[in-house]
Parts: sequence; C-alpha cells; structure tokens
Amino acid sequence: MINEHDIRDMCNLDKLHEGDKFIVIGDKNNQIFKLTNFTGDYAFCYDNEGVVHHFAAWTKVFKHD
Repeated sequence: MINEHDIRDMCNLDKLHEGDKFIVIGDKNNQIFKLTNFTGDYAFCYDNEGVVHHFAAWTKVFKHD
C-alpha cells in the first residue's frame, strides 16, 4: 500500500538522470534498474543481470540510492 511518504518520493522516469538507479512502482519484485539514456519517449535501462528494458518516460518510479 502506498502512503504519503511514498507519494512524495515518486516521480516520472524522465525526471531521473543518466546513471540513476530506480525501482518501478508496482513491481512486486522490487527489482532495481539503471537508467542509461532516453530514445524519444522511452528509456534504455538495465536490470541487475544486464538485461535491457525499455520503459516509457512517464513510468512512475522511486529513485534508489
């Protein structure tokens, strides 16, 4: 369940910077991804195993430290 602290920490993926790590909101595995760059409206990202993922720029995420 999302609380008011979580809402404050949420942002769209396009607010992060190259190299930032993040967790996609609603991902039950809480997998950490690393943002590489944007190609138009989509982000080029890697997971911990080096697999490429493409997320929409408006995807809701939590920045991971």
